[in-house]
Amino acid sequence: MAPERALIGTFPQLQRVAKPVAGPGNTRGRWTQRDVFLGGEAFNTTFYIKNGLLQRIELDSTAPDVQCRSLTPWTSAITALEAWNGNESAKGQFAAGDNIQQSVHWSAGDVDVTAYLSVTADACSTKLTFKKRETKDASEL
Repeated sequence: MAPERALIGTFPQLQRVAKPVAGPGNTRGRWTQRDVFLGGEAFNTTFYIKNGLLQRIELDSTAPDVQCRSLTPWTSAITALEAWNGNESAKGQFAAGDNIQQSVHWSAGDVDVTAYLSVTADACSTKLTFKKRETKDASEL
């Protein structure tokens, strides 16, 4: 993905995180942008950097709990992503009682896009991740 300095010039509303957030693969969430709209729903965005390069972008829905539980942000995000990149390439769902876990995955060029929904008795969240696809040859496995 892009160098960190290119990210800063591309998104003028970026805010530097006072204390970087630890992310997967030794990345650090160093930049945020509030109220990014996708499918008419607002998301807070965190940009994860490693070795000066953007590695991952996470969008977390800011919808109220009632709206999240009615799946409004989830449905809107899936519709927007399908319009952008067609039907999903993989889909998963787990339900146990009132708990629901769903994910949908797309591959777009060298970027993997995954949408996650988690509904439990205590919390509800919709998260989208965009990350660079890492391919490994057989000698690395």
